[in-house]
Amino acid sequence: MEKAFEQIRRETAAAEAEKRTVKKRGKMPGTALAAALVLLLSAVTAAGAAVYSWSPKVAEEFQADQEQQDLLTKEHLTWPLDIAVTDGGVTVSLEQALTVPDYLYLCFKITGPEDMDLTGDISFNFMDFQLVGQKERVNFSWSGHCMEPEEGQSNIRYYEVWGFLRGISYEGMALDVRLKDLGRSLEKGGDPCETLARGSWNMSWHMGEGYEGETFRVETVLPDSDFTVHTVTMTPISFYMDCDWSRDRTGEELEWNPIGYCMEDGTTEPFRWELPPEKGYKNPVPESSEDTAYEIRQGFKKIYEIDEIRGILFCRVNGEEKEYFELELR
Repeated sequence: MEKAFEQIRRETAAAEAEKRTVKKRGKMPGTALAAALVLLLSAVTAAGAAVYSWSPKVAEEFQADQEQQDLLTKEHLTWPLDIAVTDGGVTVSLEQALTVPDYLYLCFKITGPEDMDLTGDISFNFMDFQLVGQKERVNFSWSGHCMEPEEGQSNIRYYEVWGFLRGISYEGMALDVRLKDLGRSLEKGGDPCETLARGSWNMSWHMGEGYEGETFRVETVLPDSDFTVHTVTMTPISFYMDCDWSRDRTGEELEWNPIGYCMEDGTTEPFRWELPPEKGYKNPVPESSEDTAYEIRQGFKKIYEIDEIRGILFCRVNGEEKEYFELELR
């Protein structure tokens, strides 16, 4: 026990050496020593928690308070990653990654020399994201854009990426990211046409332990339709619906669309997202008309606490009027 205590004391003192001067003290009585041990262990815990601190930028974008940040970290939706690559005078670092089944969020920080102007519509000329396993390499659909520049920091930008994994199990896999040549577009959303820095910023990391989410069996047919929702699997930043929809209506848009959560306190929370929902038949080329398995997946740029959600609010437009329906989860 004394050796363990001494090791903790040495590690904590070393970690705090740059922050404050440690004053020497005389021997303490037993009760004071016990109290010091509690404080010391608390300091070690706090130092460990600091390693898992969210990026302030990501926390702001997700409107996540400290309790929500701690919850998602505890559930392994996010974890510490210290990755940065410098080329062509520009450093690209991974600010944070949030990963749940079917949905992935990444935030990169782009830092140029102090005299570099990174304002405008910034992007990379080439971007590639692939999941790599022992025997497979998987591409997945993604989208991204550069956030607005911070005031007084024209040489720093943040770039967000969202992706749908579409039923791919990422546990035990790595994510390979390849970025090449930083540029600026003259038109919003256009291809980069002004090269700001030539270089390659490649990085890779393991995807963590994975998160299962919470599944609700609802077995509900939406009103005046032949669309059935069997189950809804929810995470704090996404949901996945396992459904059935008759093939007789192939090619038509789904009349009912999920638009928000109905909360236990009677309020409604509209979905906050950047990437439109992905929906479609599980088997695009059916073997028969009886193959009606359909799915909807949605990822958010906000944290929703599952135990506070009562149901999912659907909406459909009927002429100039809108109709609403709550899909109850419990």
